[in-house]
Amino acid sequence: MAYKKFVGTFQNETEVLNKIDELKTQGYSDNDIYIVTNDADTLSIVRGKINRLSNPAKPRCRNP
Repeated sequence: MAYKKFVGTFQNETEVLNKIDELKTQGYSDNDIYIVTNDADTLSIVRGKINRLSNPAKPRCRNP
């Protein structure tokens, strides 16, 4: 079973993107990062920014 770690909750997409950058500098890959939100608009904004900044392997985003 893979080790899973909860990193935190964030108030806006800028905080999320900053945390993603921080995790990447710590050695996490895009495939290790998951984003969960209940706000489809925020998810779209974050996903769009990740798509512009990232490789083809992007953090997985989910809107429950």
